Amino acid sequence: MRKRTLLDGLLAGCLSLAVLWAASRATTDVPFAPVALAERAIRAAPGGLATFSIEQLGHSAVRLLTVGAIAALLAIAALLAHVTARPGTARPWLAGGLLAAAFAAALAIGPQSVAWAPALIGCAAAGSVYALALGWLAGNPAGVAVGGDDAPSVTRRQALARIGAGAVAFAVGGTLLGRLVARRGPNTEIALHRPEQAAEVPIRAPFPTVAGISPEVTAVADHYVVDIDIDDPVVQASSWELRVSGEVGHPMVLSFDELQSRFAIVEQYSVLTCVSNEVGGDLVGNSRWAGVRLADVLHGAGIGARAVDVVFGCADGYTVGVPVERVMQPYALLAISQNGQPLAQEHGFP
Repeated sequence: MRKRTLLDGLLAGCLSLAVLWAASRATTDVPFAPVALAERAIRAAPGGLATFSIEQLGHSAVRLLTVGAIAALLAIAALLAHVTARPGTARPWLAGGLLAAAFAAALAIGPQSVAWAPALIGCAAAGSVYALALGWLAGNPAGVAVGGDDAPSVTRRQALARIGAGAVAFAVGGTLLGRLVARRGPNTEIALHRPEQAAEVPIRAPFPTVAGISPEVTAVADHYVVDIDIDDPVVQASSWELRVSGEVGHPMVLSFDELQSRFAIVEQYSVLTCVSNEVGGDLVGNSRWAGVRLADVLHGAGIGARAVDVVFGCADGYTVGVPVERVMQPYALLAISQNGQPLAQEHGFP
């Protein structure tokens, strides 16, 4: 009996997560709970462990962590079916409510901000689907009647197969729906101000053409990406704001358009490389970046003499501090474009 209850909870949990996945693909307002768990684990991991995982597994490390988070939530779904059941009586709605609460808790500990109204609706819907599936499986061990008294019954094996097929259908359908409605990314069709200072190129011989060597300027599609996010946050330029506060005389809140119109747009070629890049590695790229000098913004905010670090807070919950003397250098830009085009989502749009 215990094995059967655990199996019921596992299968119902698969269907519930599939529904939550479909909702997360259709709208960015409903995050996928296992991804939130995995992203929190990434940020909580010691730097040495994270570096070791990247070096040994590459991008597969993030995928394996996500699979682990899915397995953990499925284990919770299986256990809830067992621990909430009384002798001979399942209590699917109690288990479903607890599972919905577990999904919400996963979103709460995740690093990214959450639009709670739609997110809670998504968690409640997933918990309800779990309860319905669990009740269907536990309601009649021999079979679930369909239609009238003389209608054929659905065997337990058939019920399990149908729930499994439903989970696959929701997972695949949700993925296709997300691609069809293209709701997973921001609108990058935005107006960019022309640079007041174009990128300077020294007078020299043309860049050599050698078989196998990378081009002098890295295309956006070829530029390396090292990301701690599994699902990059979707930030629209129309709602984005830059807040400058702390040791400044004039705190500022700037929209994307105000940032461009208030400060001069400059352009420069810059090489970016990952700290983990090995000699001859591909985690390096050179592009033509345009943006505003960070020093101009800080001077506009009246940075104080006591300021030591500039701390950046990002939409995905990531924070990093940089010494003031570094960000005041003329090469330090708040970039808004790469190679003449708005930043790609994976490069921090907008």
